[in-house]
Amino acid sequence: MKLLQSVILLTLTFFMSVFVLRAQDASLDETDVQATYKASYLFNFAKYCDWPQEYKKVDFVIAVTGNSGVLKELQDKYKGKRIGNQVIDVKEIKLNEKIGYQVHILYVGRSASKELLTYIKTFKKFPTMIVSEQDTALDSGSFINFKAVDAVIKFEINDTRAKEAGVLIGDILKGWALNIK
Repeated sequence: MKLLQSVILLTLTFFMSVFVLRAQDASLDETDVQATYKASYLFNFAKYCDWPQEYKKVDFVIAVTGNSGVLKELQDKYKGKRIGNQVIDVKEIKLNEKIGYQVHILYVGRSASKELLTYIKTFKKFPTMIVSEQDTALDSGSFINFKAVDAVIKFEINDTRAKEAGVLIGDILKGWALNIK
């Protein structure tokens, strides 16, 4: 009888622990961890790069297309913060939208990757840092490209393209980069 009670108690304990763990997992699913990391990276790209003088006279604009999770993270955590004397503004942009403001960083998320070349052409004449997450993006003209390595988000840099546009990428970012082109 004592053995049967122990088995029943262990079985109940097991099922209760599974239930509690599943409830915890469900709450973790509500957090887009990748979006949090990417938004943090974008903020640090803003902090550790230098734009031409005319881009320092207006709000620091980080624009996002193709990733609502990153957009929300940036709006919730970084909008209104400062990069030097500039206030960060976060905007969502759509393909073929007329943009009447200077964009410092444009993040093209995976779901907008088909439009990446169009965005690169649109901003080619401007010191707008294009950040993407597509295998051939650096060769196409992105300044920075996110890459998953062993389930960790890393990034690579096209320093040549950044310099051509007048954006100087800081040594701290270069030290964090997976590779530099």
